Amino acid sequence: MLTLKGRLNFTNMKKSLYSITLLVVMAVFSLELTSCKDDEPEKFTLKVSNPTQAAKESDFSIEIEISLDKPAPEDITVKFKLTGTAYDDVRAQAENEYADFEVDGDYDKIVIAKGETSATIKLTPYSDSDLEDDETIIVTLTEVKNANVILDSSPVSTVTLGQEDGMIVYLVWPASSSANGVVDMDMLVRIGASAASYDRIIAGSIFPGFDRNFELVFIPKTFVGTLFGYDYSNSTYGLTYTYYDGTRNDLTFTVTFAELINGEIEAEASQQDFTNAVSYTTDNINKWEGSAYPTIIAQTFSNVGGVYQNFSEIVTPESSSRTGIATSNEFVGNLFNNAKTRREIKNHVLPEKYLNHFKVK
Repeated sequence: MLTLKGRLNFTNMKKSLYSITLLVVMAVFSLELTSCKDDEPEKFTLKVSNPTQAAKESDFSIEIEISLDKPAPEDITVKFKLTGTAYDDVRAQAENEYADFEVDGDYDKIVIAKGETSATIKLTPYSDSDLEDDETIIVTLTEVKNANVILDSSPVSTVTLGQEDGMIVYLVWPASSSANGVVDMDMLVRIGASAASYDRIIAGSIFPGFDRNFELVFIPKTFVGTLFGYDYSNSTYGLTYTYYDGTRNDLTFTVTFAELINGEIEAEASQQDFTNAVSYTTDNINKWEGSAYPTIIAQTFSNVGGVYQNFSEIVTPESSSRTGIATSNEFVGNLFNNAKTRREIKNHVLPEKYLNHFKVK
């Protein structure tokens, strides 16, 4: 028979064994937890370093940096997509539009190399002869080829692509009326090494009909690379003012040269105005004919190192306004030097902020 003291000792022994068992279980469980935690793969966070930025069409490149919070354990491929109001070259071709930029590298992916913490998506904007409102390029990271890389909550970079600097040339003539007659004029711009040699028509304004009395073109100041072997910051330009159709026998017109800087037209006092001293007559009428468009150069000016100078007076030919110097008939509306196809003069809609400036003159 167990005594009370014996019973108590036995009970204490059971409690001790229970405590030891509990400690062993907890130790094993803790070891298992530690082991599981140690086996979890390392996680990485990927983000866009510059979520917003501004650029110009004439910039050499636009750079979108993406970055990891730790060096990449292996090469990591990141997929991205392009949207916005500006057109990349692939989308432009698919939608029959004019391209505003292209990707320098793979069109929709980039690789962060092993051991690196960042990579850069490079875009090349297109310099062109259009006057436009600001456009947007939106680059969105869409997929990472590594399950341990987590995309930031807002993996988007928005670039505001602004109008490049250059020269606006504005040709205006008296409005058509039943009393004074009707007029339709065109304007063409050529580029050459000198005033005596022009190789290509690079821009033009050829809106048809008698319902408006102006034409307007834009010529970029700077240019990435060359086109037709010419540096746009060091070239001579020749302009043709064509009396395309009409009845006026005493046609006078005014040409205004206004520089565009950082999206703003220079003050009126700094602009240059020219009026033809000798009127055009109906003998100067010359409609488009055939496939070649020889051109009389009515006025010239130069861009020397980004400075516009050497503006000549307007010359009025005795007859015609088109035949004269027979030069190439190739039109280039988009000036980018890597353009894959020929471009025709584009009758795009001018932003009101530019057009209104001249309407009130």
